[in-house]
Amino acid sequence: MEISNREEVISLPEGMGNPDGNTIDEDGMVWIAYFGGACVSQWNPHTGQMLKKIDVPAYNVTSIAFGGKNLDELYITIASFLPPEKEKNLS
Repeated sequence: MEISNREEVISLPEGMGNPDGNTIDEDGMVWIAYFGGACVSQWNPHTGQMLKKIDVPAYNVTSIAFGGKNLDELYITIASFLPPEKEKNLS
């Protein structure tokens, strides 16, 4: 099987980290976790507009998912690895 009709729907800005895990909410909006970016963001795939950016108190955000009884809670996972230059700032 071959993928066809590819379309770029989001153009991520430089400097936010590397996109890692992602999910889609009940409204069809795309949520992205940023490894090395300490944040998650919500995007409208129809307009390419970033709707929200949520800072996370962890450097390497790896994945996100909605959960809870009403799927209204955002669960975020992180990696404990820090690059050497970030580890120096913690001491």
